[in-house]
Amino acid sequence: MTYYNTKLTVARNTTIATTNSGVHFQHAITSVCSVMDMEITPQMGIGRLMLGMSRDDARRALPGLRDKSRKILKIQIFEDYSEEDGVEVHYMDGKDGKSLTVMTICLYAPARPWLFGRLLLGMSYDDASIWMEKLDPASYEEEESIYSPTHGLELYAANLAEDRKTPITSVSMWDPSNE
Repeated sequence: MTYYNTKLTVARNTTIATTNSGVHFQHAITSVCSVMDMEITPQMGIGRLMLGMSRDDARRALPGLRDKSRKILKIQIFEDYSEEDGVEVHYMDGKDGKSLTVMTICLYAPARPWLFGRLLLGMSYDDASIWMEKLDPASYEEEESIYSPTHGLELYAANLAEDRKTPITSVSMWDPSNE
């Protein structure tokens, strides 16, 4: 099949591709891009994943999530992971004591977490630290991470001791009211 007048525009929250006969093609590309670009809403969630939502709802919001739960000593750790999306979700017991609810959301490449118009993964640790301090004066650094207690965020950079220009490699969100 030949596509005529193919246009490719890469921008957040816009149509990704249009073709003369490519409705399915357009839908497939839009689906992939919308999963990877995830807007952070402080103290609420990231993309379609919300803190406090049930495990079933999280799996509906991101169908690529797979069970990665394990037991350490006598403690059961409940978590899901999607390598294709770069997302890991940690759960805690819900208020009813039976259901599991989202406690922490962690993002890695290929996910693209955005906060207030800035892409966090790939930003240098130094730049992220300065920017986060402006957003949250209570933010602080510990080992290879920048923590924002106000926004419930952790920005992590592997191998930071070598260079403060090291890029942020993961972003985690938790509910600061649970601390």
